Amino acid sequence: MPFYGGGDLSRLLDESKLTTEAVQFYAGCTILALTQLHSLEIVYRDLKPENILLTAEGWPVLTDFGLVAFLDEGRATSMVGTPEFMPPEIVSGTGHGTDADWWSLGVTLCELLTLTTPFCEPEAASNHERTYANIVRGRFSKSFEQKEFRLLPKHTAAMLSGLLKLDPPERLGGTRRGTESIRCHPFFWGLNWEALEARELTPPYAAHCQASNKAVTTKFDESARAGTLMVLPPSMRPCSREEGESNAAAAAMDKMFDFSAW
Repeated sequence: MPFYGGGDLSRLLDESKLTTEAVQFYAGCTILALTQLHSLEIVYRDLKPENILLTAEGWPVLTDFGLVAFLDEGRATSMVGTPEFMPPEIVSGTGHGTDADWWSLGVTLCELLTLTTPFCEPEAASNHERTYANIVRGRFSKSFEQKEFRLLPKHTAAMLSGLLKLDPPERLGGTRRGTESIRCHPFFWGLNWEALEARELTPPYAAHCQASNKAVTTKFDESARAGTLMVLPPSMRPCSREEGESNAAAAAMDKMFDFSAW
């Protein structure tokens, strides 16, 4: 896997929530990546801003495939992922497929647009049980509902609601509605999908990513010259049996998917 020095999407949120145009761009790239994975019968299962890295030019890259599930033998049933971003079918253990990723995309876009996730109660952020209870009911936290969601533009709120439907196949992008249902949604009317796929658009925050890349590579060079840089090869890194299985899945993914945004 190559080095991506632009940081990740969560670092952009340290400064402010993203503009609608920026969210359209990053969401569009992620939709293309998920569509590619789903065509291979692979569900990603850990979509969140921290797992979307940025190149020095500002292009997003979907990374960390340690929790992917291969659906060639049917629906997955394990409870995995990051609590705030997990869909109800993973929380409840009823079995899940590629539709799970569209829910996580909805939560991710909520955070990019509002700096908060919709199901976590701020006063009990570490209480995953309360978060899970909200998720399985499809119920936003009171704080998100009153302070964030009601203030969103109509098309933005409709897009998020479409991704966060309790019935998995009925979600935007879901197996019953198809990926075209999200690409054609009014929220994305300002996005040129053909130009995006051809990489003819200028990524937002390109200057930020270039500055971040320069800072990281400068620090790397300084550490290398000082002799303080040590990177263990994969064979020397300790891991549990479960982590080993995830690494094996990621290695298999590497043969089929080049870790680019699509």
